[in-house]
Amino acid sequence: MNVNNNSSPVDAISSAGEGTNSMVDIIDNVFFFRWQFIGIFILITMGAVLYALIATPIYTADALIQVEEKKGTSLGALSQVANALGAQQSNVVGEIEILRSRDIIGRAVEKLQLNISARVSNRLPLIGNWLALNLERGPNGLAKPLWEGTSYAWGGERLRISEFIVPQQLVGKRLTLLIGQKESWELFDHNEVLLAKGTGTNQLVVGMDGALRIEIESLRARPGTKFQVVYYSLQSRINQLLGNLAVTETKRQSGIIRLAFQNANADDAAIILNTIADIYLKQNVSRRSEEAELSLKFLNGELPKLRLKLDSAERTLNEFRSKTKTMDISSEIKELLSKATLIEKAQLDLDLKRREYSERYDQSHPLMKSLNSQILGIKAESEQLTRQIGNLPIVQQEYIRLARDVDVNNQLYIGLLNNAQQLQIAKAGTTGNVAIVDRAMTPEVPTRPKRAQIVAVSAAFGLLLAFSICQVLAFMSKVVRDPRKLEHETNLPTLAILPLDEYQAIKQSNEDTFLLAIEKPNSASVEALRSLRTSLIFKLSEKPGANVVLITSAVPAQGKSFISVNLSYLFAASGRKTLLIEADIRLASISRYVKYDKQRAGLSTMLNEQVPPENAVMKDIFPNMDFLPSGPAVKNPGDLLSTDKLLQTIAALASGYDLVIIDSPPLLPVHDARSLGRAADITLFVARQDEVSVNEIHDAIDVFSKSGNTIDGIVYNAFVPSRIRYGYGYGGRYRNSSQYGGYVDKN
Repeated sequence: MNVNNNSSPVDAISSAGEGTNSMVDIIDNVFFFRWQFIGIFILITMGAVLYALIATPIYTADALIQVEEKKGTSLGALSQVANALGAQQSNVVGEIEILRSRDIIGRAVEKLQLNISARVSNRLPLIGNWLALNLERGPNGLAKPLWEGTSYAWGGERLRISEFIVPQQLVGKRLTLLIGQKESWELFDHNEVLLAKGTGTNQLVVGMDGALRIEIESLRARPGTKFQVVYYSLQSRINQLLGNLAVTETKRQSGIIRLAFQNANADDAAIILNTIADIYLKQNVSRRSEEAELSLKFLNGELPKLRLKLDSAERTLNEFRSKTKTMDISSEIKELLSKATLIEKAQLDLDLKRREYSERYDQSHPLMKSLNSQILGIKAESEQLTRQIGNLPIVQQEYIRLARDVDVNNQLYIGLLNNAQQLQIAKAGTTGNVAIVDRAMTPEVPTRPKRAQIVAVSAAFGLLLAFSICQVLAFMSKVVRDPRKLEHETNLPTLAILPLDEYQAIKQSNEDTFLLAIEKPNSASVEALRSLRTSLIFKLSEKPGANVVLITSAVPAQGKSFISVNLSYLFAASGRKTLLIEADIRLASISRYVKYDKQRAGLSTMLNEQVPPENAVMKDIFPNMDFLPSGPAVKNPGDLLSTDKLLQTIAALASGYDLVIIDSPPLLPVHDARSLGRAADITLFVARQDEVSVNEIHDAIDVFSKSGNTIDGIVYNAFVPSRIRYGYGYGGRYRNSSQYGGYVDKN
């Protein structure tokens, strides 16, 4: 492989692009794939706009509940220290958990029948929900359809079911309720099996042998409307509501709880949240009065029994006094009676305390030990008093016993009656420690979707995604866009950089032949070809006797024929007798630059020995320039070009010219160029900007070198300098080259 020691055209570009870094390459990738970038960005942004417009709006209702703090502890100082350290826990935390409990939410579900869901299922696809919210409503509350004769539901439909019971196998299943004429309806399962049918509202319909019961409370819909009806299990509905319910403390230690509930229906959001708050408030009051209610219930049950015992004891005492004619007693007996009464009452009180403490403490607890000791002491006193009473006459002993029963039962009855009255007062005055400060109101503006935020975030995401895809495309395609990088990748010198000529592109689209070197001799592309001519002269001078130049490429449409014809003309114009050979028998294209009959004799007829060279070569198509066309197409051009006859023919022709330029087929599609490479002294490789990848160039060079051939340099064609990479000033040297030295091309 030859290395050019002279200054390369890439050197000028390198200096122009000096200081570029990987960021410039990244931005240049975006610019190169700008249409993909714009398309992806617009697609994602428009998708976000469409979603923001048609997405179901979600409304959020909120309420505030105040929770009173518990009374402070007797250790006031320690409580203040705990508050200062942030260690004091607010009882709001516990109330929040109660608010989110299955008990509270479950009661709300049952009260509002939220386990029954009914929604319209046959709206217009994609935009049906948006139309239902925005179409004008008629007098009946239904939206006016965009066109008649359709079964679509346009908005305003309503179905309320007051009773709905389904068998277990249909719980959670989607059923379809189809509305017919005159408010008739039919209920189908997911397999379109009829389950029940009825007409009108407020009529209980039974189906599936009594396993299904349904009663429609209210109905507003056109015939053909379909409702999707689902009976959810209580647990699943509770979980769904908990997912839409947020319960938080507004500020630490504030004692204010904020409830927020989200729902697609603004009215339902407020109703559900207020129901949850009411149930929680009622449960809080009930929980606080529950102890008093239980105690009162017990006392109300015991008071009648105790009254009967008291009446019986008084009656027995009166009968005894009448029988024994005892109207008065001595002071000694009164003292014994009083003492006996106190001891009996003390025993009863201690027994009550022991039963109460035994439920909380075991027998080894100090309180239990102290209580047992007191009971033993009272028993000792009772036994001593019993012995003392036993020394009295029988009549006095009986009197003391009966009178003691009356006094004890009377004191117990009065005590329990007082307790019952106090509990009734306490129950009547019991209030909860929570209060609804701010009830939920029907929200007017949806909280979701946040249209502006969605569009902004999606646009940013679209930019990021489009940017990333451009980098991926650049990495995967590796399209040639920079002659510096191509020279670095291939380790081959760039002999010329031909800028894209718009005039050439316009003329080439016409059917008339056009040669840029003649029509626009001072254009930037022709000047670059003159530079290539100079480089080739130096290259040829390094190889004595060398005068055959092969021009090839990796893939088609790289500009080989354009370069071959114009370069041949420039060599001929410099006084060198030049021969141009069109060796691409499969796809001849020089007819766009030289006018000739494609069926005339040419290279293919010469190799088939049908005509001699003097009959195949077109003489003096331009001064000092002859042309050997490809000749008529043949079935096996590859075999024709791989024979020794080709080498002999080219060698014989080259002996009569100063320079022979061969326009070759591309390397990758066919192997013709590999055979032609054996006849060439110098091989030029053409790479067109944006039309070939680095991988294709590597493969072509590898294929050519494995055939024993060598590429001497690269001709970079159709160069359009990137303003991002080279700046706004670069490229002016090419665009203004027609005015160099004061000569202006007026054509």
